[in-house]
Amino acid sequence: MKKTIALLLCPLLLLSFFSCGEKNYEIDPSALAAALLAADCFELPPDEVPGELALIAYGADGEAEAIAYRGTGATAEEITVFTAKDAAAAKNLLQTAKDYLASQEALYRKYNAKEADRLNAAIAVQKGKYVVIVVCDDYAAANAVIAKTFA
Repeated sequence: MKKTIALLLCPLLLLSFFSCGEKNYEIDPSALAAALLAADCFELPPDEVPGELALIAYGADGEAEAIAYRGTGATAEEITVFTAKDAAAAKNLLQTAKDYLASQEALYRKYNAKEADRLNAAIAVQKGKYVVIVVCDDYAAANAVIAKTFA
């Protein structure tokens, strides 16, 4: 009898395990960007730019909102935090962002290998409806800030 009950409960347990979706995160993108700036991850701290510029640069205009900080052009350093309408849209945006970073790396590789290396190591992560892009000097510090924000 116990074995029969266990066999009947096993599929229910598996179903409940696999039905657990991705965590529904709610963060303040501006606070995340500020924390990344405060973590002193950058050679030259990037300056805030209108989020619309990041959306256009990444080819995501109209698909999300963005908080963006960019380097002066002398460095490829940046912080961009996208907020998509949902996790599925964020997943697509993450791929778009990775493609953009790869194209930027190829461009920088022609004249500034140090910045190309930064772009190659860029943080590009999706957490729920958020996509976080960081190009910096200290990736360990940046990853710690991101992990703490989404804990």
